[in-house]
Amino acid sequence: MAKKKILVVDDETSITKLLKFILEKSGLYEIESENVGLKALEKVRVMRPDLLLLDVNLPDMSGGEIASAIKADPSLQKLPIIFLTGDVTNEEVEGGLKIAGHPALAKPINVEALLSCIEKSLK
Repeated sequence: MAKKKILVVDDETSITKLLKFILEKSGLYEIESENVGLKALEKVRVMRPDLLLLDVNLPDMSGGEIASAIKADPSLQKLPIIFLTGDVTNEEVEGGLKIAGHPALAKPINVEALLSCIEKSLK
C-alpha cells in the first residue's frame, strides 16, 4: 500500500519536525513540511498531498486564508485539511470543533487524537 502524503504547515519548526517524526514513525505517511504560509500554498499545488495539517496562525497569511485559496481551486478543493491551533482547548476540540468546516486539534497535539483525525479525514 502506498504511503499517504501529508503536508505539515506550522511557523514553529520544532512542531513541524516533531509531527514529521511522529507520523513517519507510523510507517503510513510520507511527510513534507513548510513554515511559511505562501510557500505552503505553492507546495500544496506542486506536491498534491493527500492531507494538509495546517496551523491557524502563520506570520504571512492565516491558515484560513490558505484554506480559502485551496477551496477556490477546483483541482484542490477536495483536499482534507486539519487545523492545528493553540487558540482552543482540548475540551472545545472534543466537542467537535471545526474551523471553516474542517476539524481542528488543540496544541499541544495529542498524538492519538491526531492519528485518529488523520485516518477519519483520509477515508
